Amino acid sequence: MNIVFRADASAMIGNGHMVRCLTLASKLRQLGHDCCFVMCADENNSHRMIECLDFDCFLLPSCELTDIDQQSDAEATLAMLSSLSLADCVVVDHYQISAIWHMLVNAKIANIVVIDDLFDRDLYCHLLIDQTYQRQAEQYQPRLKRQAKLCLGTEYALLRDDFATMRPQALARRQEPSKIKSVLLSMGGTDSQNDTLTIIQWLLPNLAAMDLNLTVVLAGNAPHRLTVEAYVKGQPCVNLLSNVKDMAGLVCNHDIAIGAMGTSTWERCCLGLPTIAIITADNQRDIAVTVAEAGAVLLLGHMSDLTEASFNAEFSALSADVQRYQTMSEAGFAICDGSGAERSAVQIVDLLQKNNTIDTKEAPDVSG
Repeated sequence: MNIVFRADASAMIGNGHMVRCLTLASKLRQLGHDCCFVMCADENNSHRMIECLDFDCFLLPSCELTDIDQQSDAEATLAMLSSLSLADCVVVDHYQISAIWHMLVNAKIANIVVIDDLFDRDLYCHLLIDQTYQRQAEQYQPRLKRQAKLCLGTEYALLRDDFATMRPQALARRQEPSKIKSVLLSMGGTDSQNDTLTIIQWLLPNLAAMDLNLTVVLAGNAPHRLTVEAYVKGQPCVNLLSNVKDMAGLVCNHDIAIGAMGTSTWERCCLGLPTIAIITADNQRDIAVTVAEAGAVLLLGHMSDLTEASFNAEFSALSADVQRYQTMSEAGFAICDGSGAERSAVQIVDLLQKNNTIDTKEAPDVSG
């Protein structure tokens, strides 16, 4: 069957939506289904990450990613897809797309799947995936405008296959207490606020003193990547990586992480990597608090609230506390097992097998 993904990526909104869609699309392709993508063009050519995985990508004209016009975008998406003989399903992962868009597209395409984690707008879909830890169905009920199958919680976390594959190795590694030697820094793929550079500046004095190596991860389209690259040049204990292919290997083979609370949260939990967590956007706060209460991360709060002194005090304390380190690792392993993409794909395939009828509900009139 033909499955279309509608998501965007840019330096401003980050790559997280696209990354999890690519993960799900890859799993659906393994199950024998054809997938393609529709996205807005952006100045950093973010569509290349789709083409690198050999998926077709249809580019909409450049648009304002934080204020999408529902009708115009829906019509443009359908026009782009007119060359396909049949689209059986559209998977939408976009905070700016809501029920109006879903209903307009559902008038032409039988199945709508939504990936979300905010429950802050009306949704009209047949299947909803929210990979947030301890998400509850009642949180979405006021927002759902039709009956939908709900796939909620980290058992549906959209991680690439290599995370589940690497899990036994990670379990063995974390069970052996050892001195902290390697630190993984990932403040989001694009890190539009350049928090990465600030943390590197804070950490550098500690690296030599504590005999630590720091690996920094940024996406190729990160707006401040070249600035960070210039700063760490000549620093023997700092390694900057872009467009990482083996993120699971990196997570598994580092001792501690410093990171934002986006999609990478579930990657680190899956492989039991204790994390010093920093909130970089308001929509991360609920996730951060919940995962911190479960004991998998040491939450320092919002980046704007931190100082060099407070950060380094917490970093040094965790690095020296073997018991807390192991407790955090065990809590992370318990949160996510890495098989969520498989479960999500199976739910979508089941939906497509059961429902191949265009919804007869009249599309909304949004002209006036």
